[in-house]
Amino acid sequence: NVGGQAGTYGTLGVVSASNVPGSRKSGTGQIDASGNLWLFGGSVPYGVVNDLWKYNISSGQWTWMNGSKLLSQPSVYGTMGAAGTGIRGARQADVSWIDDSGNQWFFGGNEGGHRNDLWRFK
Repeated sequence: NVGGQAGTYGTLGVVSASNVPGSRKSGTGQIDASGNLWLFGGSVPYGVVNDLWKYNISSGQWTWMNGSKLLSQPSVYGTMGAAGTGIRGARQADVSWIDDSGNQWFFGGNEGGHRNDLWRFK
Protein backbone atom coordinates (compact mmCIF):
# COMPACT_ATOMS: atom_id res chain seq x y z
CA ASN A 1 0.00 0.00 0.00
CA VAL A 2 3.06 2.26 -0.44
CA GLY A 3 4.01 3.70 -3.84
CA GLY A 4 7.41 3.34 -5.48
CA GLN A 5 8.25 -0.07 -4.01
CA ALA A 6 11.12 -2.11 -5.50
CA GLY A 7 10.55 -5.73 -6.54
CA THR A 8 11.86 -8.81 -4.77
CA TYR A 9 13.02 -11.14 -7.53
CA GLY A 10 14.30 -14.26 -5.81
CA THR A 11 15.46 -16.95 -8.25
CA LEU A 12 14.34 -16.95 -11.88
CA GLY A 13 11.62 -19.56 -12.43
CA VAL A 14 11.26 -20.47 -8.73
CA VAL A 15 8.03 -19.67 -6.88
CA SER A 16 8.52 -18.09 -3.47
CA ALA A 17 6.32 -16.39 -0.90
CA SER A 18 8.84 -13.50 -0.82
CA ASN A 19 8.73 -12.81 -4.60
CA VAL A 20 6.85 -9.68 -5.67
CA PRO A 21 7.15 -7.40 -8.70
CA GLY A 22 7.94 -3.75 -8.06
CA SER A 23 5.40 -0.99 -8.45
CA ARG A 24 4.82 0.11 -12.06
CA LYS A 25 2.47 1.65 -14.58
CA SER A 26 1.73 0.87 -18.22
CA GLY A 27 2.72 -2.81 -17.94
CA THR A 28 0.79 -5.45 -19.86
CA GLY A 29 -1.09 -8.39 -18.40
CA GLN A 30 -3.16 -11.40 -19.34
CA ILE A 31 -4.76 -14.51 -17.82
CA ASP A 32 -3.81 -17.98 -19.05
CA ALA A 33 -6.07 -21.04 -19.40
CA SER A 34 -5.14 -22.18 -15.85
CA GLY A 35 -6.24 -18.85 -14.38
CA ASN A 36 -2.71 -17.58 -13.66
CA LEU A 37 -2.14 -13.85 -14.04
CA TRP A 38 0.84 -12.70 -16.13
CA LEU A 39 2.55 -9.30 -15.95
CA PHE A 40 5.19 -7.90 -18.30
CA GLY A 41 7.25 -4.72 -18.12
CA GLY A 42 6.06 -1.21 -17.57
CA SER A 43 7.39 2.03 -16.22
CA VAL A 44 8.93 2.05 -12.73
CA PRO A 45 10.06 5.10 -10.74
CA TYR A 46 13.50 5.30 -12.40
CA GLY A 47 13.14 3.58 -15.78
CA VAL A 48 11.37 0.85 -17.70
CA VAL A 49 11.56 -2.91 -17.03
CA ASN A 50 11.41 -6.10 -19.09
CA ASP A 51 10.54 -8.54 -16.31
CA LEU A 52 7.84 -11.19 -16.80
CA TRP A 53 5.93 -12.43 -13.74
CA LYS A 54 3.33 -15.15 -13.12
CA TYR A 55 0.87 -14.91 -10.22
CA ASN A 56 -0.83 -18.12 -9.09
CA ILE A 57 -4.21 -17.13 -7.67
CA SER A 58 -4.61 -20.43 -5.79
CA SER A 59 -1.32 -20.13 -3.89
CA GLY A 60 -1.19 -16.33 -3.81
CA GLN A 61 2.46 -16.43 -4.91
CA TRP A 62 4.50 -14.72 -7.64
CA THR A 63 7.19 -16.31 -9.84
CA TRP A 64 9.74 -14.23 -11.77
CA MET A 65 9.68 -16.01 -15.15
CA ASN A 66 11.85 -14.03 -17.56
CA GLY A 67 13.64 -10.74 -18.14
CA SER A 68 16.08 -8.76 -16.05
CA LYS A 69 16.22 -7.17 -12.61
CA LEU A 70 18.00 -4.23 -14.27
CA LEU A 71 16.31 -1.12 -15.65
CA SER A 72 15.97 -0.05 -19.27
CA GLN A 73 17.44 -3.18 -20.87
CA PRO A 74 17.47 -3.04 -24.70
CA SER A 75 16.05 -5.80 -26.87
CA VAL A 76 18.48 -8.40 -28.16
CA TYR A 77 17.14 -9.60 -31.48
CA GLY A 78 17.99 -13.23 -32.15
CA THR A 79 17.14 -15.36 -35.17
CA MET A 80 13.58 -14.77 -36.33
CA GLY A 81 11.42 -17.83 -35.56
CA ALA A 82 14.12 -19.56 -33.48
CA ALA A 83 13.01 -19.95 -29.88
CA GLY A 84 15.35 -18.77 -27.13
CA THR A 85 17.63 -16.64 -29.33
CA GLY A 86 16.41 -13.17 -28.31
CA ILE A 87 15.52 -11.16 -25.23
CA ARG A 88 12.69 -8.67 -25.30
CA GLY A 89 13.78 -5.30 -24.00
CA ALA A 90 12.15 -3.05 -21.43
CA ARG A 91 8.74 -1.91 -22.66
CA GLN A 92 5.65 -0.08 -21.62
CA ALA A 93 2.21 0.22 -23.19
CA ASP A 94 2.50 -2.82 -25.46
CA VAL A 95 -0.26 -5.20 -26.58
CA SER A 96 -0.33 -8.85 -25.47
CA TRP A 97 -2.42 -12.00 -25.62
CA ILE A 98 -2.21 -15.75 -24.92
CA ASP A 99 -3.11 -18.15 -27.73
CA ASP A 100 -4.92 -21.50 -27.44
CA SER A 101 -1.58 -23.33 -27.07
CA GLY A 102 -0.53 -21.21 -24.09
CA ASN A 103 2.03 -19.10 -25.97
CA GLN A 104 2.23 -15.47 -24.88
CA TRP A 105 2.50 -12.92 -27.66
CA PHE A 106 3.66 -9.32 -27.27
CA PHE A 107 3.48 -6.61 -29.93
CA GLY A 108 5.02 -3.16 -30.03
CA GLY A 109 5.18 -0.86 -27.07
CA ASN A 110 7.59 1.91 -26.25
CA GLU A 111 11.33 1.10 -26.02
CA GLY A 112 13.06 4.42 -26.69
CA GLY A 113 10.43 4.95 -29.38
CA HIS A 114 7.37 3.09 -30.61
CA ARG A 115 8.08 -0.45 -31.85
CA ASN A 116 6.25 -2.79 -34.20
CA ASP A 117 8.01 -6.06 -33.33
CA LEU A 118 6.25 -9.30 -32.38
CA TRP A 119 7.60 -11.59 -29.64
CA ARG A 120 6.48 -15.02 -28.37
CA PHE A 121 7.14 -16.48 -24.92
CA LYS A 122 6.45 -20.20 -24.45
